[in-house]
Amino acid sequence: QAPPEPRYRPSKKLADFVRCRDMTCRFPGCKVPATNCDVDHTIPWPYGPTAASNLKCLCRRHHLLKTFWGGQSGWRDEQLDDGTIIWTAPDRRSYITTPGSR
Repeated sequence: QAPPEPRYRPSKKLADFVRCRDMTCRFPGCKVPATNCDVDHTIPWPYGPTAASNLKCLCRRHHLLKTFWGGQSGWRDEQLDDGTIIWTAPDRRSYITTPGSR
């Protein structure tokens, strides 16, 4: 794995890699193409690295949902090194999404 990048915004090369890996928005059930998604830090920067293992594609709707309705009473996400995302809904149900390229 490449070392983390030293800034908030991923380089074009890293963003392209994440989009190719994910292929779509990583929110459960969403099929918005990755080319129309934001590249989101799972652990917010600067606490989490700008690295493929901490980045995923989210459409704007789901990016805003995670940002403003996240935390203990909202949607939570955990990212594994292979790009798998474990989502926990407000009702505590879990959903797993895997990169579309797998």
